[in-house]
Amino acid sequence: MTYSVDIIQAGRTQVPTIEINWMDIDHLDRWEEIVFSMVLIRGQGKTILINSGPPADYKKLSDFWVENVHANHALQVSEDEQPLRALERYGVKPEDVDYVLVTPLTTYATGNLNLFPNAKIVLGRKGWVDFLAPEPYVHRLPKHIYMADPIFDYVMNEAFGRIVLLEDEDSEVLPGIASFFTGSHHRSSMAYVVDTDQGKVIISDCYFKYRNIEQNIPLGINESMEETLRSYDKIRKIGGIVLPLYDPEAFVRHPGGKVV
Repeated sequence: MTYSVDIIQAGRTQVPTIEINWMDIDHLDRWEEIVFSMVLIRGQGKTILINSGPPADYKKLSDFWVENVHANHALQVSEDEQPLRALERYGVKPEDVDYVLVTPLTTYATGNLNLFPNAKIVLGRKGWVDFLAPEPYVHRLPKHIYMADPIFDYVMNEAFGRIVLLEDEDSEVLPGIASFFTGSHHRSSMAYVVDTDQGKVIISDCYFKYRNIEQNIPLGINESMEETLRSYDKIRKIGGIVLPLYDPEAFVRHPGGKVV
């Protein structure tokens, strides 16, 4: 069973290179653009999204980055990058979406879960437990960085029965779509492996840019070096098309966002 895959830009910002490249002390003053992407997967009568983009009111997220990192880190989202407008270009209506796969559990991925009234919300069990019941001494971000308050209310009430939790080891989301826990970036970071006519497409946030995995450069903003390198090794062994969620280069390698 195979699927089509399109990557859709949903916002952008600047981050220090050292957030991308582990211990890159030669470029401490360098900043680079990253993008926030949704991935549209269609096939077998199903419409699936990976991530839902930043919320319409993304000021709290942007202000958090500006206050805690730098003014360069301000989030920008154009009208054309709003999720419903972007999906309309593909002929997809909100009610058409059957599944939203989340990685990681942060507001630039969860920001529009409430727009998809029929969608199952799929995420890693480990990330969900970490969000609701973290281990002692684990670094905690403000709750609204994981989910904006209206999204949290929606997920915990109206959509609670549509939550699907995935195990750490290889799990089948749907026939032809597998998942596994990567960790590295966050406790909620997953990889989704999609079967296509051109082989497997592997989508994750454990690498920000192609060079992380192609040159085995550990992610700078990682929570576990072991998870990072183990996940990179596993992904390379799977083979296929690696698709970063944050690299503008994805839209160069795949013009118009058409991956396969």
